[in-house]
Amino acid sequence: MVQFDVKAGAGSGFLLYAAEYPTEQTMSFLSLFMASWTLYFRFNVGNDVTKSISLPLPSHVMDQWISVEVGKNASLAWMTVDGRTTTADLSQVSLRQLRIFTHLYVGGVPSSIRTAPSAAVAGLSSFDGCIAALSINKRALAVAEALGGLNVADCQGERCASARCTSLADGVGGWPLTVQPEGPSFVTIAEPRYQQVKRTLSYLSLSFRTGQSDGMLIWTGKVVNSHSDYLGLGLVGGYMQVVLNLGWQSKRALLSPPPQRYDDNSWHHMIFSREGSNLSLIMDASSFLNANVFVPGSYKELDTDGLYHLGSFPSGLSLYQETLGYFSRPFTGCISNVTFAADTPLQPLSSSPFDNIQPFTRCFN
Repeated sequence: MVQFDVKAGAGSGFLLYAAEYPTEQTMSFLSLFMASWTLYFRFNVGNDVTKSISLPLPSHVMDQWISVEVGKNASLAWMTVDGRTTTADLSQVSLRQLRIFTHLYVGGVPSSIRTAPSAAVAGLSSFDGCIAALSINKRALAVAEALGGLNVADCQGERCASARCTSLADGVGGWPLTVQPEGPSFVTIAEPRYQQVKRTLSYLSLSFRTGQSDGMLIWTGKVVNSHSDYLGLGLVGGYMQVVLNLGWQSKRALLSPPPQRYDDNSWHHMIFSREGSNLSLIMDASSFLNANVFVPGSYKELDTDGLYHLGSFPSGLSLYQETLGYFSRPFTGCISNVTFAADTPLQPLSSSPFDNIQPFTRCFN
């Protein structure tokens, strides 16, 4: 269940969006948007059937506060706007649960995210207005919890005189970091709940954009010797390289096949997953690694320190040595939407500051 107050300055725009994958091929998603002063709640639980319910807003609603609640359970979906409610029967839907791996985007969707075709009307822009008192399953979310944003302003003051305007934002986005396009950068991230995760399973996804043919995107694992556990992904000659060692001789190095290159200054999205020694890598919704690709040897667990280096390594460490020569150059470009698993937002380490990181507008314009 999602609840919030909203004051719209225009009759169309994205309010909320989240999905299983950040590509148009995603099956499971939820979206809430306005189009021609009508509020729409749409979702798909992964069965090719998108449910949509809507309520027209009163003609005098522009720049006026309204309260919204949307939600679903096993048998019913509902939307309530200032006491008016509409529902949809879900009793005949075989699948029940939404699968959401992306961040929740509020007020707009960044250009690196390609929404599901049925999630909204074509050509929908970002929301223009104020959003307040946002809560999910009765847990209040503050703007301070947002991972990032673009074109966000404070709604307090003359534009927003309501007492409810204590925690507001215009178009809060959800990308956790952006590496600057003009030069090498790095940030170190701790995997959430690393001590509790199953070491036989791996999942990470991210979006990136670069015009550089070589560069390390992400690396985890401290290489003490050639048998140390590690996982690395990055570009070599414009192609995606994956290197993995689960211990001793349980190692594999793979390079994506031509002709598709990923150094064309366009946004690309990758999803890497592993179950034991079986690997999967999806690039822009096309798989070049699948469950039939495996790591030889008997080891199944990836034992690292739970730290992920994006773009490069902290000063004083040689990228070439830290990656056993698999990567020789730091990444230059944009990295966005980094996710390890569902509902695990990333937290940069306070002891490892962002180095050479520039504002989001350098990448999203």
